[in-house]
Amino acid sequence: MLENYIINESTVALIYLKEQVTEIIEKYIIYTVNRNILEIIDESCKFYGSSFVGRCQSAKYLLGIRYKCPIIISEVKDIIIFPTTSFRKKECMWFSYNGVNNYYINQNNLLQIILINGKELTIELSENVFTNQLFKASRLMTIMKGKKR
Repeated sequence: MLENYIINESTVALIYLKEQVTEIIEKYIIYTVNRNILEIIDESCKFYGSSFVGRCQSAKYLLGIRYKCPIIISEVKDIIIFPTTSFRKKECMWFSYNGVNNYYINQNNLLQIILINGKELTIELSENVFTNQLFKASRLMTIMKGKKR
């Protein structure tokens, strides 16, 4: 079990397992980290030059939204992650914008998410909510790339 983790280009998803334990899914490996998701996100934001609070405020300003904001982890590396619910809820999962390959509602009426590494996750979330979150992340990526020109 890792004690620390910095989100990078290979990070696909951050999944809550239990208090102070997070599963990190990367393209080729899965880690268990002895930290909660928000600590990992905040440390990663700081590593790349900001903080979780600063990144949230920036996303809210750029997108004109108030809740469930995607955040830029690194502008240089094009890393944007988005939450499935309010970040205050412990069951909130975070996905990399570049880490989702496809998604659909399965026969059990649950959301099936296919990640770029082929791994599939099944979660209780509406397809519309996930689509909206992915769209917000897409808008943030477009704005970020526009600022790089």
